[in-house]
Amino acid sequence: MNQYEVKLRQEAAARDEVYLFRELLKQTDDISIVKEWLEKRASEGDAAACCNLGYLYEMGWGTESDKKKAMEWYRKAMELGDSDAEELLKRCKKSTGLGKFFGIFS
Repeated sequence: MNQYEVKLRQEAAARDEVYLFRELLKQTDDISIVKEWLEKRASEGDAAACCNLGYLYEMGWGTESDKKKAMEWYRKAMELGDSDAEELLKRCKKSTGLGKFFGIFS
């Protein structure tokens, strides 16, 4: 299998994960089930799951709002290559006032 085929398979798998996530959200009002699913996927190295966990912690969905944990998950998602995680991390830092402290925002 060449690099192109590997990339196509990875993209297909990512689309399947997004589909499964959306279907899970449609089937339950219990966000804790979604959170458990994301935690499982994140423990397996899924960048999108890490990013979504960060969002849950930032917004306090299915858990207490915890900006520190949110930022940890966003950083992990960035390390794993999630393209949205950097902007979400910046927004989260800005909302806590940490962005100014770390020189990210003027």
